[in-house]
Amino acid sequence: RLDKALTEVSYSSFDRAVKLFRAVLGEVEKGGPAWRQAIYGTAVCVQQLSPPTEARIEEAVSLYKQLVATAPDSKYAPRAVLNLGRIAELSDFYQDKIDLAGARRRYEQVIRQWPTLPIAGEAAMRVAGTYIQTYEPEQVRQGVRVLEAWLDAHPDDALASAMWQYLGDTY
Repeated sequence: RLDKALTEVSYSSFDRAVKLFRAVLGEVEKGGPAWRQAIYGTAVCVQQLSPPTEARIEEAVSLYKQLVATAPDSKYAPRAVLNLGRIAELSDFYQDKIDLAGARRRYEQVIRQWPTLPIAGEAAMRVAGTYIQTYEPEQVRQGVRVLEAWLDAHPDDALASAMWQYLGDTY
């Protein structure tokens, strides 16, 4: 079922995949490798189901948090935390409130907890974005400082060229 669920995700058949992931969750030991993959898959699928609703987004948040609390050493945990940040940063449904400060905290958590993983660079770029997108001059300058500091410390980051492009666009 797990392999079939992953195949369905590759086809963007989130409605089919979520059913398979949920079935796996009901069959495996909580915290184990299959559970980690299935709960992450369930959260991603629920988050991607269309149309997005408050209930679906709340469920995705709950599943991501459960994964991080139960298996913080999981390979899925950094992306789950980053996804929590994305949920806070974006408006997913009608009247959804954007929480840039909450998103920033999640992205900074990724950098703190997994500083050597490639996802830390993505998180740094997203931290900068939470400042830059406000278009408030001091906030924009803070976003620029975040990117410049990251690039100084990580000149070979996989996203360095995108960060430079973002800096150029921001200027």
